[in-house]
Amino acid sequence: MRPKKKPLKLIDDIQSISNQILSRDFSVIEKYSFESDLGTEGIAQICSAIKGDEKIYEPLIMGTLSRKDWYDWNLGFLLRGLDFEIVIKIISENKHLLAKAESIAWALGEIGSDDNRIIDFLYNVCERCENYDAWWCAADALEKLRICDSTDLKKRTLKGVQWNNLDYCFENLSERAAIIGILKQARLENTEKVIIPNCRKKLRSTITKEIQNAVWLLERLRIDDKKTMKSLFALYKKAEDKSHTLKPRIIEAFGQIASPDTRIVLEDALLNAKYYRTRAYAAMGVGKIGDNRSIKPLRQALEQETDEGVIGYITQALYNLEHKTKNKTNRKTQILRWPENGMVYDHTDDWYTNAEIYDKFSLSEDPLNISLDFALGKIPTDFSKIADLGTGTGRFAIHIAENRPDVKSIYAIDGNEMMYKFLKQKIQHQHGLKTKIKPVYQSIDQLPFADASIDAVVSSWAFPSKMWNVKTCLRQISEVHRVLKPNGILLTIGWDETFRDELSELWYRFVPEPDFRRESFEEWRKRRKNKINSPRNCHLTFIKRNIKVPLLFENAEEAAYVLGFLFGFTAGEWVTSQRRCEFSINVGITLDTKTQLSESIKKLEQEIGTTPTINLSSSF
Repeated sequence: MRPKKKPLKLIDDIQSISNQILSRDFSVIEKYSFESDLGTEGIAQICSAIKGDEKIYEPLIMGTLSRKDWYDWNLGFLLRGLDFEIVIKIISENKHLLAKAESIAWALGEIGSDDNRIIDFLYNVCERCENYDAWWCAADALEKLRICDSTDLKKRTLKGVQWNNLDYCFENLSERAAIIGILKQARLENTEKVIIPNCRKKLRSTITKEIQNAVWLLERLRIDDKKTMKSLFALYKKAEDKSHTLKPRIIEAFGQIASPDTRIVLEDALLNAKYYRTRAYAAMGVGKIGDNRSIKPLRQALEQETDEGVIGYITQALYNLEHKTKNKTNRKTQILRWPENGMVYDHTDDWYTNAEIYDKFSLSEDPLNISLDFALGKIPTDFSKIADLGTGTGRFAIHIAENRPDVKSIYAIDGNEMMYKFLKQKIQHQHGLKTKIKPVYQSIDQLPFADASIDAVVSSWAFPSKMWNVKTCLRQISEVHRVLKPNGILLTIGWDETFRDELSELWYRFVPEPDFRRESFEEWRKRRKNKINSPRNCHLTFIKRNIKVPLLFENAEEAAYVLGFLFGFTAGEWVTSQRRCEFSINVGITLDTKTQLSESIKKLEQEIGTTPTINLSSSF
């Protein structure tokens, strides 16, 4: 974080400063703000004067470890004008020591080179997360280089258990880490009830940094309800009295939120804002709003703008307004309002947050039912009592009911109340389904059936509920074994566990892991595959693998809508940009008899050195 500005006299003698630096007297770098006192031209002259002295580079760069005040940020401005190769060599050789230097991370983003040494250094800063300001700047630099989404990377690499507590984060909202801590915990259920009210409350804070960070959060969460917008407009009108940086910060938030109510303010900022970043966000905002009245100010801004980055935003905005297809897509995207984090937000498989979204996703998987039909054909015709574990919104249960008249009872079991209620509502007016399918609100850890009472246990993409947890696998497979009749079978549909498909790529790209790893999809795929000791991690038996089916939505808009809710805002934006409605899935099907399950249980017991506890529950 930059130190507070000190009252300084204007410095005119550029040559004197250059000579001091060349003579290894770096105290002058600590005393002044080069950006404010010398300006771009003055800094360029100093860089020109000292650039040729190669011996000065290392002590100059390493000086940031011990010197204070303005040194770190002034060094950042100097680095942009020095010899690139020498600078990068020194930084890469000392990447661990320099991981706390905020301005170095910032400067590397400004330099704009995607040299592997730069990328490695910036990732190292993020992975170590030893200084929150350096960590923040490094993630932003990687985004400038178009390597990743900076906010997503911050959420993946933030360290400090204190930031897992929402109350603590809001109590310390003046810190950058608190913002990301809040974003990591933002869910559909707590954003409206907890996060937004707390952000609005912080807009009335007397601490400028808290206000700025609350604005940033409202911007990132794209909150445009009337109460929030009223608070932001009120703050905007008096912002000059609070901080010279607050007013442009609010304009940037308006640009991201893109509420039609902000159009006039954004158009004014587009033409008159002092800071290039503010003008860029203003252009982005009017492009997203999609009002044709913004075309004229955009063209006027294009005529007068000199910053190349802003010019890019202006031209993109013009296309968003004047190209009919892009305009239509942007309008739909603005309405969607994906959550910050999707229903699939980690590897706990606890992703049942919205039954409607899950149902759309489920119906888009294998729309011709190739895998379901194959599995269904493996259920003997004399089996009449079936349990569907983790039924979700009941797709497999309904498919069985509609295609197997010989099956009398299908117990559709799910431990999520929302899914249970959704399925009950879904079948209540369909007599044929209602008489066969019996929704059961119950965890699959404890099946509500008597011993040896079920002909077949089936599951589509839900068994075991936590494949990575061997104890869970043992507990659940033991329950299946208990309730199956002697000739009963367990039949599961899911990934073929090679993870070579595009659905796996979506998971790799958008679902954070507890410990961040910088790796390619292929490296991720192999690591995920190697975590599984056996099919479903339960020693089940594959009878068919590499069944290639699509995840096929009606159109690109539906794909973005569903995947944005499942995987979060960043995923929604990516799918929208790709204009795709189809993704590949590689399916595998397992089938095991009760005898085979006995052997599976023995193997799992050996793996964890314990014996299962068989849970006996009342029967239907």
